[in-house]
Amino acid sequence: MFKIYKYISFILLFSLCVASCADKKGFTGRFKRRDPEIGREFHEKTKMAWGTVAKTASELIDYPPQAPYKSYRSAKEIKLPELETEDSVAGIFTKNIFPLPDFSGESITLNQLSRILFSADGIVKEGSGRDVRTAPVPLPQTDSFSFMHPVEIYVLASNVSGLEQGLYHYSFLKHSLELINAGHIEIPNCCFGPEVLKNCSALIILTGIPGRFSWVYDARSWRYMYMAAGAISQNIHLACGALGLNSFATASFDDDVYSRLLGIDGKDEAALLLHLIGNGQ
Repeated sequence: MFKIYKYISFILLFSLCVASCADKKGFTGRFKRRDPEIGREFHEKTKMAWGTVAKTASELIDYPPQAPYKSYRSAKEIKLPELETEDSVAGIFTKNIFPLPDFSGESITLNQLSRILFSADGIVKEGSGRDVRTAPVPLPQTDSFSFMHPVEIYVLASNVSGLEQGLYHYSFLKHSLELINAGHIEIPNCCFGPEVLKNCSALIILTGIPGRFSWVYDARSWRYMYMAAGAISQNIHLACGALGLNSFATASFDDDVYSRLLGIDGKDEAALLLHLIGNGQ
């Protein structure tokens, strides 16, 4: 509880610092402030709903083909040393890091889920805030813009041994799951077929709260929120690979359906990414 109070104190002090800097043309005063609603408008206008997404074949043909890579043909080329598969970095990416929506239906353990969630956005240390040095702030795994914690994590557990079925919120401060709704909950349709959804052990849902950024970064807050979600998503993939589990992420889902599932408004807090996890075939 004391940590929570310290965290709140940090946020209040940081907000005062930002206001002061803005008045004195400090780091925020150097930039022309832009309407933060621009980011919200982009997010609203790119929401998905079934029946409104898929293009017809003729529509797809009208789009000019794009090269899948870029190359500077006249530039000097320096070959990089080959990586050994035993190398700690290369080994991670050559073993179990081919995300496929292919699940056996076998349960995962609560210990595995705990490690995945901690790797995704767990607190690794307490450090001083970047701009306010008067209060410690918990620093999660994704330490870029993450000290403002723009991303929330929810877990829809369907087949996790040692954990009751239901919808949970992950508290990174306490490294615990908070039960929102108990019992079996059907995973709402996304881009996968019913067999894939039935056989995965859990669905991890990443949501974003742009208001935690917008008071500092204005319209760019949505960019940074997406970046933070991407970093957390990659951590989930890497953790699953290290545990020998399959993981697959998608942003192809009905926004309003998942907002209702989570009990959020889709505006002040919006679903960003889905992660299906489980044992592979």
